[in-house]
Order: sequence, then structure tokens, then C-alpha cells
Amino acid sequence: MPVNNGSNFATEIDTPPLHTTTQDAVNEAALWEHDSELSDPESTTSHMSTTYDYSLEDAITYLGLGKFQFLVMVLAGMVWFAAAIQLMSTSLLILNLRMEENSITRYETGTLASMPFLGEIFGAFFISMFSDKYGRKKSILVAALCLSFFGTLSAVSYDFYMLMLCRLMTGCAVGGSLTCLSLVTEFVPQKHRGELTYVESSLWSFGALYAIGIGWLIYASGLDWRWYLASCAAPSWIAVICVFFIPESPRWMLNNGENAKVKQQLMRIARWNGVDMSMLRGSLMPHVAVDENKKGAVRSLFIAQYLRTSAQVLVMTFCTTCAYFGVALFQLTYFESMSTSDSQHDVFWELLVCTAAEIPGMIVGILIFDHVGRIPFMTTTFVTAMLCFIGLVFSPQYVGVALIFLARMCIACAYNILIVYILEYYPTTIRATALGFCITLARFAGVGASFITQDLSAASASIIFSVCCAVSAVDAFLLKTETLGRALADDSDEGIAELVNGVLSEYDQSTIPLMQHKPHRNIRRHIEKHMTYNIHDAIETCMPECSPPLSTHSAFF
Repeated sequence: MPVNNGSNFATEIDTPPLHTTTQDAVNEAALWEHDSELSDPESTTSHMSTTYDYSLEDAITYLGLGKFQFLVMVLAGMVWFAAAIQLMSTSLLILNLRMEENSITRYETGTLASMPFLGEIFGAFFISMFSDKYGRKKSILVAALCLSFFGTLSAVSYDFYMLMLCRLMTGCAVGGSLTCLSLVTEFVPQKHRGELTYVESSLWSFGALYAIGIGWLIYASGLDWRWYLASCAAPSWIAVICVFFIPESPRWMLNNGENAKVKQQLMRIARWNGVDMSMLRGSLMPHVAVDENKKGAVRSLFIAQYLRTSAQVLVMTFCTTCAYFGVALFQLTYFESMSTSDSQHDVFWELLVCTAAEIPGMIVGILIFDHVGRIPFMTTTFVTAMLCFIGLVFSPQYVGVALIFLARMCIACAYNILIVYILEYYPTTIRATALGFCITLARFAGVGASFITQDLSAASASIIFSVCCAVSAVDAFLLKTETLGRALADDSDEGIAELVNGVLSEYDQSTIPLMQHKPHRNIRRHIEKHMTYNIHDAIETCMPECSPPLSTHSAFF
């Protein structure tokens, strides 16, 4: 967008061209004041003659939510759904092995349960960095191929060690599938970004339901665990086909300096959504490619701008992962201990009911969290889950099903909101890396949870999970940045500190400490506000008799 100062603007008003009117001048001033809403379809009128350059965020907002975004959600969601099946099938795989292979020990059970989490540590870390450097689509394709190949190979494993290796590599693919969430976030306009990212993340719950439902069906049919793993791998091959139709993220292409491809992508979105791109007068702001050293750099998570939030999010993700996968594995042990018959049908039924708790949690999250904010909702769900785990220690067994149902609902809901928060908080250059790094460290908690549920009593495990929820609740409450309604950043503000210090040093060294405590974005807003005041002063000085107050034209926007 071209930059006008107050004096130039006044000169243009004093000597207007023949086609320029007073209304046009007021509209131009209003555009400066509302520059973040330039691309709102309701703010564009046919009589406006002003042209302007627009940002990618403006274009995505203008194109709105339509068939294209839903197509991306379905294609990427299929990969995320298949990844959930592979990871959540672990508990039923262990149950089948116990029934068929009496020689399997508790140590081997815990080791096998931890293999997918160990693999996810490597996949989430390396494939996420690969995504920020080489593109979302390529990394999703790598994850889908590994998911389908090693998932199928698990079903034909000839011994226990080959099965462990295949489950390790499957977990690696599950970690890489996190990029699907970043991709969806970068296509959705700001107004709907939170709820649709939350819906996409919640497809994990449907994958968990599939894993239990197909496991119950295999058990009832009298088939062994190999048929179960083959059935769990089948959706992964459908996911591989879907990946070839997934578009590349326009935000990643913009940061990569591929401006022409970004424009083509925007035109494609416009055709799918039935939007007229010609209404966006002007052109897309060109973007210089981001330095390769900044893309996918883990160290960028710990610069001064993100240090405190990164530390809090890492702790929250670790504790939430321990509680979520802990309750998923814990409920199997809990229901087995409650079962009074040799039949496993009651166990499958109770597993299905408690896993289905994630669905009402998803619905509640969609209805509420875009109204109350990420931080209050996360805090509330963590506190509720903590109380449920404490109740499991003291309550009779017949209350246990209800408490596990509520605990899993709250933990799943909080986990999805935490993922949304991470994706909204970090810029495009490190968004996938941030989520991948958090999940990488958190999966150590998943490994620990597998041994906690196998080796400790139900009461001891419940106490550990309640402490995890308590720590997460405090951490969420102390987060300093609410991301509700916050625009996605495409690049970090790493260089602004040096710029501010450099400018201030030319005037007075004593003012630097006074300015350093202000967030860089606040300094930006202060400068933009000052520029807007200059424009308003120019309008009032040059046209006091014919310029109505700007507020009377609020309907224009």
C-alpha cells in the first residue's frame, strides 16, 4: 500500500482531478483508518475509484469461506484421520496380543505401547522443519506414504521386534501429519479460523472411534491382530491419494518469494468460492523471500518475542499429552480390572463410550471457545479434568465410567484448543516447526504414560494425571497473549528490536529502556495511529465546510 503523509494528502485535496470528489477523499481517508478491512466484501463499492495494494491476509478475508476451504479440510483431514487410527490402535493391539499371545510380558507390553510415541518424537521434529523449509504438501505426502507403508507392514510382521520397528516408523509418520493442521489454518479467513482449525483437529477423535469400532468388529469375527492392523492401515492408502489433490499453502509460497504462484492460487480459490477477484482493485503486495535460515529454525521459538509463551506452551503440551494418552491407555486397564466375565465385549463397549466422549467435547468447543477466548476455555477444561482424576481416586467403581467420560471429554477439548493456540500464535515461517517441536517433547510424556498405566495402580496413575492437569491449568491462566481474533503473522518481528533501538539511539540513549518494555506491535499501532491523525487533520483543515464526520460513513465499511 502506498504511504501518504498528511501534507501530500492535503495537496491532493486542494487540487483534485476532474473525476475526484469530496466523497472520494473522505473514502480514501477512511481506507487508511480501516486498512485491515480493505478486502472485506461489504467494504467495496462500485463507485470507489481508489486503487490500493492488498496483503495476502486481505485477499484471504475477501475470498471468504467457501467450497475451496472445505475441500482442503476434507483432503488434509483424511491424512489426520488415518494418523489418529494408527496411533489410537495401540491399546487394542495390546489387548489382542494379550488374548492371543499369552507369552507377552508386561515389560514387552509397555515397550510396544511406547514405540509409536518414540517414532512421533522424530517425525514431529524433522518433518515439521521439512514442512517450513520445503512446503506443506511435500511433507504431508512423506507422512502419508510412511503411514500407509509401515502400517500395512505391521500386519505382516514375522516377530515381535519387526512389529516394534514398524510401529516406530508408523509413529514417525503420525508426527509428520501434524502439518495438515498448519495447512488448513493458513487457508481459512480470520473470522472462521479458530473454529475450523478446531474442527480439523477434532477429526482425531473420529479416528480413535474407528480404531475401537473396527477392533470390536475384528474381535467379534474371530480374526487375529494382523487383520486388525491391516484394517487400520486401509484408510492410510486413501489418504495417499488425497494428498495429490492438496494445494500448497499460499502463505508458505509468499514467504518463499513465489508471488506469481500465490496470485494463481488466489484466482483458483476465487473460482471455487464464486468470488469476483476484479473487485480487489490494485495488486497483491510483493513479498521478499524469507531467509532460509529463518524458516523452520527452532531457535526462533526462543527469541525474546516468543520466549515466555514458548516455555509455557511446551510445559502445557507435555502435561496435556501425558493426561490425554494416559487416560486413553488407563481406561483399558481400568475396565479390564472391573470386568467380571471372560468376555471382552463389555470392555469394547466401555472403551467405545468413553472414546465417544471426545465428540460432545468437540461440539462444546465449537460453540463456546470462539466467544470466550482460548485462554479461559483451556483453563476451565483443565480444572474440570483435574477434578475428575481426583474423583477416580476416591469414588466407587460404578462412578468411574462417568468420570473417565468427562475427563476424556475435557482433556480432548483442551488439547484441540491448545493446538489451535499454537497455530495462531506463531508466524508462518516457524508455525509447523513450533507445533512439531511442542509435540516432539510432549511425546516423551506419552512414552511415560504408557509405562505409568501398565506399572502403577489406578489410584497412583489418577493422581499423576490430576497433577498434570493442574499444572496445565495454571500455565494456561498465565498466558499473556489471547489469539482470539488475532491475524496470522507471516514472519516474526525479530528485526524490529534492532530497528527501534537504532532509531532511538540517534536521539537519546536514555529513552531506550523506556521503550523496550513496550511490545513491538504496540509501537507499530502507535505509529499507524499517529499517521491516521495527520490525515484527519488534513481533511478538517482543507474541507471543514463540506466534509461530514467520518463516522457517518461507517456503513461504507
